Amino acid sequence: MVDFAARLRALADERGLQPADVFALLRKHSDISFSSVDRWFRGDRMPRLEHARALADVFQISLDELYPS
Repeated sequence: MVDFAARLRALADERGLQPADVFALLRKHSDISFSSVDRWFRGDRMPRLEHARALADVFQISLDELYPS
């Protein structure tokens, strides 16, 4: 999970986004809570598939690019 959190933080940093910004963008695609997004950034949880797809849409990347290999 830590690798996913690091990837998520890197994607957000590249775009100048904070967790609150990612949350705001995700709310347009999905019913999500800020605490869930915050847990992803900390590496405490992984997003469900529907939220992972929304994240990929927000960052304009594929699901494969979202998850580190």
